[in-house]
Amino acid sequence: MTVEKLRLTLQATDLNNVAGSWKGTSDPYAEVTLLTSDGRELKLDTPKTEVVKNNLSPEWTTSFLFDRSTVEETSIIKVSVVDEVTKEKDPDIPMGSTEFKMEEFKMEDILGNQGSIKVGKELKEGGTLYARISKVPARSAGKLALSLQGGNLRKDAYFELCRTYDDEDDTSWTPVHRSRPIENYYSNPKWRRASIDVNRLCDGDLNREIKLALFYYDRKKDDKPMGAFYTTVNELIRTAQSASRELQNNESGAKAQGTITVHECKITGAEPASSSITTANNNESQLADNTSSDDTNESQPTNNNGSDDTNDSQIINNVRIVSYNVLSSKLARPSHFTHSDPDHLTMEYRLPLILQKLEEEMNRSTSSSDVAGMEDEVSKEDEQSPSPPPTIFALQEICYSFTSELHTFFAQRGYQFVTGLYGKSFNGYMGIGIAYPTEHFETVKVDICRLSDERIGGWPREEIDESAAQKKGPGFIELFSNAINQFIRNQIRNRVIKQLPLGGQSIKFIKKLGSNLQEDKPIDPWEMSENRFNVLVSVALRHRHNNGASSGDGTFLISNYHMPCAFYAPPVMNIHAEMVVRRVQTLAADVYESLHEDKEEDIDTIPYILAGDFNVMPDSPHYKLITTGRLDESDPTYPPSKFGVDWTVEAEAMGSAYAVVGEEPEFTNYAHTQGQEEPFIGTLDYIFLSREGKTTRIWKVNEVTKLPSKAESGGPFPNAVEPSDHYLISADLELVSN
Repeated sequence: MTVEKLRLTLQATDLNNVAGSWKGTSDPYAEVTLLTSDGRELKLDTPKTEVVKNNLSPEWTTSFLFDRSTVEETSIIKVSVVDEVTKEKDPDIPMGSTEFKMEEFKMEDILGNQGSIKVGKELKEGGTLYARISKVPARSAGKLALSLQGGNLRKDAYFELCRTYDDEDDTSWTPVHRSRPIENYYSNPKWRRASIDVNRLCDGDLNREIKLALFYYDRKKDDKPMGAFYTTVNELIRTAQSASRELQNNESGAKAQGTITVHECKITGAEPASSSITTANNNESQLADNTSSDDTNESQPTNNNGSDDTNDSQIINNVRIVSYNVLSSKLARPSHFTHSDPDHLTMEYRLPLILQKLEEEMNRSTSSSDVAGMEDEVSKEDEQSPSPPPTIFALQEICYSFTSELHTFFAQRGYQFVTGLYGKSFNGYMGIGIAYPTEHFETVKVDICRLSDERIGGWPREEIDESAAQKKGPGFIELFSNAINQFIRNQIRNRVIKQLPLGGQSIKFIKKLGSNLQEDKPIDPWEMSENRFNVLVSVALRHRHNNGASSGDGTFLISNYHMPCAFYAPPVMNIHAEMVVRRVQTLAADVYESLHEDKEEDIDTIPYILAGDFNVMPDSPHYKLITTGRLDESDPTYPPSKFGVDWTVEAEAMGSAYAVVGEEPEFTNYAHTQGQEEPFIGTLDYIFLSREGKTTRIWKVNEVTKLPSKAESGGPFPNAVEPSDHYLISADLELVSN
């Protein structure tokens, strides 16, 4: 027996503004309660709509699904309209409420040819509330994966996809999907990929006319229309990747300006014509919209055990890891990047480009032309999946100004952002951060530490000779003078070093500088390593199932580190390389132990990832140490013993994602800075992975982002298209059985 599904949608007109004097316009949302004839409440997974800002005639895109069998003619739909108040201590303000009886919607007409009926109720507080109930086709027509980019638009643009209904008295356009506005971004915004129920959009008729409308989001007044055009789903699919579509004049008569380019448009998950939904407990494809933060929200009574069909079940253990050194705004100085256009170094120019790159990684589908990997191992089903894997970001050189903007950016997209800032004034107190989508991952553990504070076994210390300690040492004046001289030397050297890029010229300069300062003792790699303030940020995450539960097999650790730029002291780089890998491996083992009282045989850790800017080249001993877990004692960069303590490599080898599927990039950093005759071009950024061994699962690298060659790059960076001196790198990974 086929289960008949119904969909409830809401809109209102001419609501009373309850925001108060000088507080602008109300931001309404609607709360819904569904009562059965015997007074039982059917709780909804999402009992309220989204908030529509600054609008007294809101058209909410959230919809609510329920089985026809769960309601009767006497069932009641209670709806309350509420003004969202952003101040934490102030409650939201009621704007009106009413009740709809199911008998008002004439079920025989809805389930017959008409398909939907809209009923309006006047609110005593002012305005009219409309509820529409529509029949949901028994066969799922799938999801429309749609990726759009605007051209020559005003900032803060968003788009709506709209449809009409077949009611005799209602032929107006109703929004089905509304994107988030891309705030503070001018001209060519690229919106996050949308996933839209095709039945909801066009009743499964791919040739039915729909409307795509553009708006300018105004924070204080009504949003302004920017233009629109009329199309069909089939036409959108045909025009994907083709020429841009010009906007037409909107209904208000205002002149339209701008274009829309369809980067991707495809349908996935459509059921065969013979397929139907047979029981209330079967998986319902309509629930997919309620699980995606950017979809048209749909809610269903919780006594119907639904799950979503957005291919999340196929990618439950997939993840995209992005590592990006964004270049602190305080370090992007024209006096330092002397071969870059000063206009391209400003925060106002660079920040939108950085945010756009992050947005693109969130939305980029797999198996695109910009990735390389194990194509022969990618299944046909995976190639057809439009959904990007959930994306985790490991960012370096995030200063206060960037971090503030990034917190807002990630929060608006449903991400948790964990940061560790440790720099100084000259670099904007820069540090690192990890961002991950909470829709896809449960937070198991967060660890933020100054790495040098966590060295296993501590640091070498001189044993105190009590008898010698009682002997008279140097006088106060001598000690004070030595300390002042040492301080001055260190300050001069450190300030110069921090402004120097990597390269042979820099090393020669450092040696020359050291001889000019006549420092009478060489660098102590142990002391220098201990005194570094570099922070390691680590987060243990667990993949969520489609129904919101968590997968025990999907737990892993992601860590982010920015290695000291101490190329002039190679033993320091070795100490920190071994120390960070060992710390990550220790944390992963600790998390496994905390989750498993009874350890499995030969298993003692969860999988782990270490991403970041490591300031080491692929042919360096430091890279070899990380990827092999070994360093020969005869190597000239091998740290010396101190106070009877020998340095040894205790960390286990890790694999590099790029090397696993081929080779490291030609370069990830391209900078031509003050004092350099030639630019520095080299690979410094990596995504390291746990290898096969005593882990619950192992990493499979499906693909990595291909980077342009030197000839294709247009470097040095930053430039008009690359806002940092580093390339963004990324890898699409999958946890598979060990």
